[in-house]
Amino acid sequence: MAAVRRLMEAYWRRRALLVTAERTQAPLLAGDAKDDAFASVEAAPATQELSSRSRHLRVRRTIAPFIAMHDLPRGALFAIQSLLMYTLMLAVMTFHAGYLIAIIVGLAIGEVLFGRLGDVHGFH
Repeated sequence: MAAVRRLMEAYWRRRALLVTAERTQAPLLAGDAKDDAFASVEAAPATQELSSRSRHLRVRRTIAPFIAMHDLPRGALFAIQSLLMYTLMLAVMTFHAGYLIAIIVGLAIGEVLFGRLGDVHGFH
């Protein structure tokens, strides 16, 4: 679940960058997709009265815009992942050795099989 969520968040981040760039009708700056900040775009003010210094403003978004098609599934994935983690926590709180061993082995196997899928910044 964590790997799927990380992959989808990377996809939604790229899509939101494109939507933001289209809304401002400005191209993305080179290397901004790799920045920790959400988006950087070049914007030129529409009015001619502004001085030439302020013609090219660098707008840096610190928060992603709300896009329902991205944020609602993201919230659902988070809720499912949280439900799974709380269920595992309750199983561990029983102090039954079989549950503990099964959970640890299951987490290890899940990491071996799916852990690399969530690494969006690693191997290319």
